[in-house]
Amino acid sequence: MNWVTICYLNDIQPGFAIHVEHNGRPLTVVRDRVDEGKAYIYNDACPHAGASMAGGEANSDHCFVCPLHKWEFDLDTGRCPDNDDIVWPSHPTRVTEAGEIQLGK
Repeated sequence: MNWVTICYLNDIQPGFAIHVEHNGRPLTVVRDRVDEGKAYIYNDACPHAGASMAGGEANSDHCFVCPLHKWEFDLDTGRCPDNDDIVWPSHPTRVTEAGEIQLGK
């Protein structure tokens, strides 16, 4: 797999997310609240209503909360705990020792 750096851990406070674009594709990058060295990359649009997810927060239940309607999505699976049919699409992600958050292609 090829990896490309799209941002850095230091760009994001633990539990929060930022909006980035890679090759014209809007993405949301989330930094884990509990394991501060872990990050996740998802499509920017909420699968429920299409809102940008970048304004949401990760909670202590290891879920990310959509800023528009407060729907929750499991950080590891992207699934909505209240409805397994609703999934927030994720992308291969890794964090380097230098704190680079990388997208797998």
